[in-house]
Amino acid sequence: MKRLKKHIFILLFLIWFLSGCTGIKPVFTHQWYDYYERALSSMEQARYQAALSDLKEAIKRRPDDLRMARTYGVGHLADYFPHREKGVVHYIQGDYESAEQELEISLRYEESQKALLFLDKTRTRLMQLRNEKPVAPRIILKSPSDKDEIWTRDDPVIISGIAKSNQYVSEITVANRAVYLEGSDQRIEFKQTVKLNQGTHEIAVTAQNLLKGKTTHKLLIHIDRSGPVIILKTFDLVDGLTGWLYDESEEIFLSADGKDILASTAGKTVPFSVPVQAGTQSVTLLASDKLGNETKALITRKMVTKSNFLKSDPILVGQNTSNILTDSAPALSVLNSNASECDIILNELSDNTEVFSEILSVRGEVRGKNEIKTVLINNTPVHEKPGRVIFFNHSVRLNKGENRIIIRAKDVSGKETIREILIIRKIPELFKLKYRCVFKANSLETYSPDKTEGNRFQPLFMDRLVERERFRLKLGDKLREITEMRRFDMTGASARFMFSGYIYKTKLGLEIVTEIVDVETSEVLSIEDVYGDTEGGFTLAALAGELSEKFHRAFPLLKGKVIQKDGSCFLADLETGGISLRWPLVVGSDTEFISNAFIHETKEKNCRITLMACPDDAAVLGKWVITQ
Repeated sequence: MKRLKKHIFILLFLIWFLSGCTGIKPVFTHQWYDYYERALSSMEQARYQAALSDLKEAIKRRPDDLRMARTYGVGHLADYFPHREKGVVHYIQGDYESAEQELEISLRYEESQKALLFLDKTRTRLMQLRNEKPVAPRIILKSPSDKDEIWTRDDPVIISGIAKSNQYVSEITVANRAVYLEGSDQRIEFKQTVKLNQGTHEIAVTAQNLLKGKTTHKLLIHIDRSGPVIILKTFDLVDGLTGWLYDESEEIFLSADGKDILASTAGKTVPFSVPVQAGTQSVTLLASDKLGNETKALITRKMVTKSNFLKSDPILVGQNTSNILTDSAPALSVLNSNASECDIILNELSDNTEVFSEILSVRGEVRGKNEIKTVLINNTPVHEKPGRVIFFNHSVRLNKGENRIIIRAKDVSGKETIREILIIRKIPELFKLKYRCVFKANSLETYSPDKTEGNRFQPLFMDRLVERERFRLKLGDKLREITEMRRFDMTGASARFMFSGYIYKTKLGLEIVTEIVDVETSEVLSIEDVYGDTEGGFTLAALAGELSEKFHRAFPLLKGKVIQKDGSCFLADLETGGISLRWPLVVGSDTEFISNAFIHETKEKNCRITLMACPDDAAVLGKWVITQ
C-alpha cells in the first residue's frame, strides 16, 4: 500500500511538473480550451448536443475564432474555431440558418477553408429549401476591353472582370482554366493571364453559382504582333513604286521617306503607289498597323532596273532592330544555284542566334526573278498577293532551348526555296532556379490514427511546389525520411524561409494548415490552409495543388526595373503585391547578376530597395529587379 501511494505521489508530481514547465495540459480546468477540446471530441463521437453545449461555454470565455491561440503552459499554441465548429454542428443537424450565422461570424474573426466550404454547403441547402431555381450569373469584362472583340499585341493577355450572382458565384473559368477562388460570393472580381499565339482566338469566360446556374461569355481576341507585309511589284524611275500592303488588322498605314502615303481601312490587302523623283538613289518604306507593329523596307537604285528588276544587293534589307538579341548579326541571304528560284534574306538573325524573349520577330525579305506566289514561316502564310519582293516582320513564339525557324518561298513557276535557322531561347540569368528563395520544408504533423495519408500528401505537395520553378526546398529530417524526391532537396543551401504545419483528419474531412516564417526575423509571413470534406469527396493530389497555388499567390515572382537613385537607396517600378519589407531581391540583366537586395520601403506602384553590394549607379540603373 505504501509502495502504491509512493507511485501515486510520483505520478502526481510528474503531472504537476510537466503541466507547469512543459505545457502538457492537466485535468479539466473549465478554461475555454478545455470546453473546445471536449467539444471536438464529442463531434468525433457524433454527440452533437454535447458538442454544442461545450462550444457555447467556450465562446462565453473566449468569443474570437483564432489561429495559434495561446492556451495552457508556456508557449503552447493551438487553433481555436468555436464558431466554425458550432456552425458545422448546426449544418449536420439541419439548422441551416444558425449554421450560416455561426460560419459568417467565424470568417469575420479568422478565415479558414473549412468555414468557407461549409458556408457554401449551408447556403446551397438554404436556397434549395426556398425552392429557388438556378439563375445564370452575370459576367462583366473589364480587361483587355469591355468589348466582345478586341485586337492586342500583349503577351500574356490579361483577362479580368466581375462575376455577379445572388446565388453566389462558386466557379469561374477562363479559356478552360479554373480561376482560383477562396470561396463563393455574390460578387467576385477575377483576373487570369493567358498566353496566346499570333492569330484569332475565341476565349470562353464561364461563371457558375452554387445552384449550378451557368453563364458563358465568348470573347474574340485577335493577337497581332506582326508588321504589315510589303509586296513590291515594280520600281520605275517614271512610274515609281507600286505594290500591295497586307495586314490582318485591315488598318494599314504607309510612309515613304517620312511622308505619309496611305492610310487605309479597305481590307487586308490594299494597293499602293509611291512616286519617285528623277535621280532618287533610295526609298525607305515604313508600313504600320493600328497596334504599332511595323515593317521597314529600303529600296536602292542600283538593285533594280527596268529590264532586270532584281539583283542581289545586300543593301536591300529591313532596318528594324530587335531588342532581344544578344548581339547584332548581319543580314543572311540564301542564294540558289538556279537563278529562277527565290532568295531569302533575314535581318539580324543567323544560325544559332541566342535570344532571351519568348516572342521573336523574324524580319527580312524574299526576292524573286519571277513573282513570288507564297511565303510560309513555320507553315504560316505571310501574304496573299504575288510580288517580286516580299518584306515581312513575322512574330513567332519560342520554346525554351532549340527552335527551328523554317521559311519557304515558292515562285509562280512552282520552284521553291527553303531556309532553316536554329534559334536558341535561353533563360535570363535572374530567372535561373539558383536565384529563387529557399524554403526549409519541415514534415507536417499528422493527427490521425492512420499516418499514411500524411505520408502520401507531403511528397505530392513538395512536387507541386517545385514544378513551376518558383521555389527551392530544403527538406527537414523527418520529411527526408518519407520521401525519396532528392531532386529538389537543397541540403547545403541556406534557407531564408521555413514552413511547418499539421494534417488533421476527422470523420468529416481533412484539414491541412501550414505556417510560413521568416528565419531571420521569426516573423510569421503567412498561414495557408486547405480543406477537403468527406461528403463532397476530395483527393490528396487536388489538395496538394490547391495548397501550392496558395503558396505561389502569397509569394509571387515579381519583376521590375531600377528607375532612379533615391538617396542611399534605389527606386524600382516593382509592384510588391503585399509582400513584406526586407523581402530578398536580385538585381541584374538577362546576362549577368549584379547584386542581392531587399525591399526597404513599399509605395503604391513602386518600392525603394537597398543593394547588398555597392556597384556604380550606372551599372544598376535600368537593370532588372526580381524577387528571389
